[in-house]
Amino acid sequence: MIDMTEDGILVITIPDFSGNEIQARQYAQTLLDGISPDVQRVILDLRGNTGGNMYPMIAGVNALLPDGIVLKFRRQNGRESNLTAEYIANVQGVERKATISPDIAILTDGDTASSGEALLICFRGLSNVRTFGSPTAGYASSNRSFDMRDGSILVITTSCDVARTGEVFCDDPINPDCLTDTPMDAALEWLRTSH
Repeated sequence: MIDMTEDGILVITIPDFSGNEIQARQYAQTLLDGISPDVQRVILDLRGNTGGNMYPMIAGVNALLPDGIVLKFRRQNGRESNLTAEYIANVQGVERKATISPDIAILTDGDTASSGEALLICFRGLSNVRTFGSPTAGYASSNRSFDMRDGSILVITTSCDVARTGEVFCDDPINPDCLTDTPMDAALEWLRTSH
């Protein structure tokens, strides 16, 4: 999941995640352990991240997120729930690391969905972040599942994701800053020329 280019760009591939509490903590800790406090350029690869549990994903990169609210859930009645990086790290059982602010390139594609999109939204509006690739799947919402008597499962969207910018995301794809068929190349070029 974690690699380093010859010129010191940290590349973190963040796959979708579904698993138990122990697996979630291991997933988050593996990501967190790979982020050095002195790293200056990072690529977060969310391509193919179809979702699952967003908490270990966000907890795993909490060192890259500022203090304060990183994501909100807005219910249909207008009420909002606020999430901070500290809260998510605590829920996941990992340390809230000191915040660092390297240049961050985020890669997305049409398979970046649900919790993958929630993670992307946590970085929305940060001046050190730029996104590359193609629009996401458009499932940036929270859902509840209800078991039905006939064995089927009814899934209902209960809230939409809200970025620190105030933008609301629910059923629409999230467009990258740089629309490209070669997101890794474009991201590397941006990071190598941004210093």
